[in-house]
Amino acid sequence: MAQAVSPEVRAAQRRVISTVRCSGVLSNGGLALWREVGCGEWKATAAEIARDLDLLEVPHEIVTAFRFPLANSGGE
Repeated sequence: MAQAVSPEVRAAQRRVISTVRCSGVLSNGGLALWREVGCGEWKATAAEIARDLDLLEVPHEIVTAFRFPLANSGGE
């Protein structure tokens, strides 16, 4: 029988799924998500995503990496 989840867990599931769909890449090294520095006003930060993953009991690791700007980001 299916078990109901708490509203907090359901909200965390929704945030993580939307983040994975928008900025996730799956490779043989696992799932990578990227976040821009200072994105907190518009997107979940790495710390917020980590809290959601902790709540969902998903093993994860946060690392800092450099990613070149996208071609359409307006940078030259």
